[in-house]
Amino acid sequence: MRKRINLRWLSPRVIWSALTGQPVRRAIRALTIRSYALLIFAMLLAAGYLAVHYLVAAVFLPTQVPPQMLEWAGRLDVAALRSTQTQGVERTAPRAPVSHYHGVNQWFQPDNGNGCTLSGCHEPLPHDQRAKVPAFANFHTTFLTCQMCHATPQQRPAATRWVSTDTNVPQDAPAILQLLEFLESNTEAIQAQPASVSQKIKVLLGQTVATLGQDAYLDGLLAELQSTDPGSPVWKSAITQLQTELPLHASGEYRAKLAWTAIADQRITQFQTLSSQARQFLDAPDDSAERKSLQTSIHASLAPAAASCVTCHDNQPAILDFHAAGYSPRRSTYLSHLEIARLMQQIRQGEHFIIPNLMGGGQ
Repeated sequence: MRKRINLRWLSPRVIWSALTGQPVRRAIRALTIRSYALLIFAMLLAAGYLAVHYLVAAVFLPTQVPPQMLEWAGRLDVAALRSTQTQGVERTAPRAPVSHYHGVNQWFQPDNGNGCTLSGCHEPLPHDQRAKVPAFANFHTTFLTCQMCHATPQQRPAATRWVSTDTNVPQDAPAILQLLEFLESNTEAIQAQPASVSQKIKVLLGQTVATLGQDAYLDGLLAELQSTDPGSPVWKSAITQLQTELPLHASGEYRAKLAWTAIADQRITQFQTLSSQARQFLDAPDDSAERKSLQTSIHASLAPAAASCVTCHDNQPAILDFHAAGYSPRRSTYLSHLEIARLMQQIRQGEHFIIPNLMGGGQ
């Protein structure tokens, strides 16, 4: 006989009851909990691995950032500093993407008469750690000839002249220094008789802008002074802004350098002579008698040691007359008693020092 199949067990209701019964629900719940726990464990394990991997990589295997992302576009080699097309020389050098938050303005003007650096014997920024305070020493190379510190005369004060770094011939004091002196010496005339000083201010400011290169702020002030009546509110506001802003631009890039008068008048001849000797020196074999003789001849006029900072900035009488060199009376007084110069001298001599009040003094 055939066994009869009870089709009632195949009904949807019976099947659903079987699938949702208490044992099945317990099994599904246990499986869900275990799966969830396993997922959490896997996430914690992955997070721990990534944390340890990051720590080990950051400490022992740091990522190398591409140099172009860290380094600004300025260059310090001799060939670059002689070219007016180099970024940072005569034009702004763009900022490095991650190293700093702003660009670097044009910061170096080539000196066509500096045989010490153009010959290749010395770098354009020649002072290294042996100078003890190289940053301050290199700062002076933008507006002083080498002989100002390395061949100081005996008389005090000694006569000086400005020499153009473009033509190598003596010139008047830089326009920005003349303008600062004019603004300081004609305070009353600016207020009472603006028409008498307006033209002089515009001429000197125009020369300053041409010397410093493109500067949107000074260009704007010049445009205001040229397009307004002397004594008007806009004119007076521009003068006030100029008196505040101008000292910030007198950092030494004047297209001219200060030199002792005797050297200034012979700069072209001296440059040609020293350049010829430098070529012979570099062509001579190392440690040869010829090279040693040329080195002695080239440096014959230089002092064995550079002048101290206080030679110009503290000693009385100082070797340098700042006012005669074109600086305003107020600025001359400030530079003649410069606290930071005494600090730099103490560092050079290896002495203990106390940080001075750098915010005091003149502008």
